[in-house]
Amino acid sequence: MTLSNTTKTLSTVALSALLTACGGGGGGGTTVSATTGVLNVNVTDAAVDNVKRVLVQFTGVSVKPAEGPALDIALSGESRSCQDVLDGTPATPTAEGEATIRCIDLLSLQGTESASLLSGVTLEAGNYTWMRLAVDAERGILDSMVEPDAGGVESLYIPSGSQSGLKLNSSFTILAGGRNNFMIDFDLRKSLNNPQGFPDYRLKPSLKLVDMGESGSIAGMVEASLLTGDCTQDAYAVYIYEGNDAVIGEEGS
Repeated sequence: MTLSNTTKTLSTVALSALLTACGGGGGGGTTVSATTGVLNVNVTDAAVDNVKRVLVQFTGVSVKPAEGPALDIALSGESRSCQDVLDGTPATPTAEGEATIRCIDLLSLQGTESASLLSGVTLEAGNYTWMRLAVDAERGILDSMVEPDAGGVESLYIPSGSQSGLKLNSSFTILAGGRNNFMIDFDLRKSLNNPQGFPDYRLKPSLKLVDMGESGSIAGMVEASLLTGDCTQDAYAVYIYEGNDAVIGEEGS
């Protein structure tokens, strides 16, 4: 992987190695041609403190070809709302005529864990300028939600999320005849906050789109004396910086 001047968590890099070896997020039975490729998209996250779960309700994905209008891609498979996850209700077949919804607990996707958002979607080969995630995340409504360590459940509000979605202004390429595996890396440590005086948590996502075909792996050890507190309770993050002149400091919370 070529590291940029921004930091990358070790969990993301390790995850890249796993999914490169495993071939990414499915789509094994999809037919490809000389003019099309298969898109697979997974989601992962970095750790954050003081909350048990961060549940985001996804409803679709849009991609924008370099030429032509944006394409809306519906989710497939069974539906499970975030309220279902909270209640322990399993996923059920999507009713005819209704859109599939998928609730993903971002906080459970640390280290080498990820969740599939799209699998086996056939697209025209070529360059694309952005990707957008459609979500349900209204202010004051328990669609997307957070479970704080202190107990209870609070609304998770993504400003403009339910109207314009979560846009990743990252270009990418769909290769003809190939399976194109991408990882969307949320960084809750940088983006989740609980502003005083408001009834809900806010998510202003810090997102990265990683092409798993262009990623590598890093492995290393952390000296135990550098870690303070209880390693079974506390969350630690390791950051990688590029260049001797990089500005080094704690990221997010």
